Amino acid sequence: MKDWHMKEDAYFEEDGNDEEGWDGDLPRSRSRKKQEARALEAMGVMLASMGEDVWQKLPLSPELYRALVDVKGIRSHGARKRQEKRIGSLMRHEETETVAAIARFLEDGESRKRREHSRMQYLESLRDRLASGNEGLAENLARHPGLERNHFLFLVDQAVREKTTGKPKGSRRTLFRYLNERLDGEGLDLVDGFLSDE
Repeated sequence: MKDWHMKEDAYFEEDGNDEEGWDGDLPRSRSRKKQEARALEAMGVMLASMGEDVWQKLPLSPELYRALVDVKGIRSHGARKRQEKRIGSLMRHEETETVAAIARFLEDGESRKRREHSRMQYLESLRDRLASGNEGLAENLARHPGLERNHFLFLVDQAVREKTTGKPKGSRRTLFRYLNERLDGEGLDLVDGFLSDE
């Protein structure tokens, strides 16, 4: 994901080195302006995909807020594209602080999605290792304070039986849901301590 920053009312992509000799009085090139417009339009489209509860948390101008509300009701592809262009245009007229706040908010949301995706992949891997019959892992993890030992070991046993008999994945799904409910946030962080002597 690109990292965009404001400098004297102009966006530039962060590449690790500042533009040598940049003078705020020099006009921006046409390609730079188009690049900035596309970036703002993309931010607007991402905002439009969210709900009004999210928009109310951001310092949006009334015109931009109204345009975001309007785009939700548009079904025609062409009309929707025109409205997205309008949102991009309105984004160019927003205050620098507002655009920066929107960019921070969208970046935070992306990082949350990535963390949640990684968490789900980790839980799936853990579930598959448990269902393959790894008794040492099951015993170590059963000591975790977020899990009810007997119920957890019962679910693991059901998942192992299901996998060895080749039945549908009902028990493995149940085990995954249980792990997902019980090992959230801090609970998942503690898991590594219980797996260290696996």
